[in-house]
Amino acid sequence: MSPDKLTVFNALKEQFVVEQRRKAEEEQAEEMLAKAAEAERVAKFASMSKAKQDEIANMDPSWPIEKLPDCDTKWEKIVAKGKAEPDWKYTDEKWDICKDPAMVLGKKLNDTKEATGFTEFKRASEMDGFELFIDGASCRDICQGMIGDCYLLSAISVMATDQTGDEKIQ
Repeated sequence: MSPDKLTVFNALKEQFVVEQRRKAEEEQAEEMLAKAAEAERVAKFASMSKAKQDEIANMDPSWPIEKLPDCDTKWEKIVAKGKAEPDWKYTDEKWDICKDPAMVLGKKLNDTKEATGFTEFKRASEMDGFELFIDGASCRDICQGMIGDCYLLSAISVMATDQTGDEKIQ
């Protein structure tokens, strides 16, 4: 083999070896991510109550959203339907403020909602000019009233404290 051909051959051989090494590293990284995701799924499942484990173990992923138990599969279906049908809005039948405000707000607040200024319930998207975040999110944006939503507001506050929080809330 001539020196020129040998040089080209060696360059191609080196390029092939580097490419194979890169592919192997990518496959290994994907495998590690899959194992981590499976370990997280197993840990989540183990931390659930026996009733919740049974509910999820016996569910059929093809069920409609309303029939699915609260789980990742239900969340993924809600997100997918919302993306496919932008005008569709999900309402949890077990926690519908319009059908049963006393259950959602609690009896005390529901009985006094006129005194507190509540006259109707709207989604943020139904309010003219509403913007959830202006110039990004901040934990100082949170202002809790008395409707017992501290669990939700604290979660939003934590996400707002994280630099990528407003990207996570869709």
